[in-house]
Amino acid sequence: MKIFVAYDRTDGAAAALDAAVGIAEQCAGSQVRIVHALNPLIDAAEIFASSNHEAITIRRDEELTALHEVASKISSTEVEPAVEVLRRGESPGAGIARLGNEWQADLIAVASRRTGRLSGALLGSVAAEIFRNSETPLLLVHPA
Repeated sequence: MKIFVAYDRTDGAAAALDAAVGIAEQCAGSQVRIVHALNPLIDAAEIFASSNHEAITIRRDEELTALHEVASKISSTEVEPAVEVLRRGESPGAGIARLGNEWQADLIAVASRRTGRLSGALLGSVAAEIFRNSETPLLLVHPA
């Protein structure tokens, strides 16, 4: 089983990762891919660099280092950390759905804070967008 986890260093993302690892442990040969979907307009905005590309590279390296640290603490299953840059104009939810579909995930795990407009009242705006855009089943984790 291939489980894609959207990870942004929040407690909710940690809960989604824990749930994904728990599922992976039950299925022999499972893979877990933890991915930070980097939004260059937001995530690299405060980086002082000579170009946007350099700022994005710096932020990507920082996030990848953090993901490797998280992955190193998981010994029970194969974990692959990755940082993917969203396409120009792509929202985080649409980007996560696209990345999960491209990786051919069997399951996308994501946390929901239940925030956003009325349409996101139950799922949260990013989770609702992943649900609308993904061909892959969604594991929604509500952090405690």
